[in-house]
Amino acid sequence: LTTRDYAEAVRVVCKRWGLPCVDVQANAGWNALNIRTYLNDDGALLHPNEMGAARVAEVAIGILRGLEPFR
Repeated sequence: LTTRDYAEAVRVVCKRWGLPCVDVQANAGWNALNIRTYLNDDGALLHPNEMGAARVAEVAIGILRGLEPFR
């Protein structure tokens, strides 16, 4: 399985249960040309470095700010 497979599984579960989804995979803007800018080159390109963590935070905050308050 790939990170895309896991991201898709999370999207499916969120949709099924009506949960908001912080979809970093789809919204971070990472691609083959810039991936090493945001992820540690540890052989798997899986864990974010300092810049990647900042980008994850930007994506999460943006999505969370767009949610309606729960009442």
